[in-house]
Amino acid sequence: MSFAVTAEPTTTIDAVATVTAGSVPVLTVTPAVVEVSKDAVVDLTTGVSATDAEDATLNITNNGPLNTSATGVQIITYSVTDTDGNTVTANRTYVITSVDEPAIVGTTHVIFASNFEQLISEVDTTDAAIIGFANARAFALVDGSVATVDVTATGGYTGVADTYTISFAVVEEPTTTIDAVATVTAGSVPVLTVTPAVVEVS
Repeated sequence: MSFAVTAEPTTTIDAVATVTAGSVPVLTVTPAVVEVSKDAVVDLTTGVSATDAEDATLNITNNGPLNTSATGVQIITYSVTDTDGNTVTANRTYVITSVDEPAIVGTTHVIFASNFEQLISEVDTTDAAIIGFANARAFALVDGSVATVDVTATGGYTGVADTYTISFAVVEEPTTTIDAVATVTAGSVPVLTVTPAVVEVS
């Protein structure tokens, strides 16, 4: 911008005007990963706050609701915009578990696996079958994308009636592991009914 003295137009000076959008809001979502039980009612605002140097009041929104009707991983995104139009977002990962479908949360991944029962005639010792029987699953915590599960130990799992401890790991994070118990049974004994036990014949 240029300025001049009205009485002496040749005397001028320039100044630089800088227009800013103001400070960016600070959005805090703590903790970044939360474990909740299946079918639980969850308050998505817990541990979520925002501050701004210029705005005393900020409205934080999220893309909920959280569906806890099934186990797995869901990402909730939080967003806040100040009066200058500056928008900041942050994610929180929710890990939904149950007694029957537990999970182990690692640094970057989470893995699920369940105990299972098989008849001797149904036993399949291939890794793919074992992973399927245990419903073993893994996800990346950052975005919920599907990761790869590996069978690291079978505990001797075979077609003999017994219990076997099977270990699984996340291929992308091998230190994140979980165990499941496989119970192999011979099945129920048939019930033979002969009624009456004594029959008179001519």
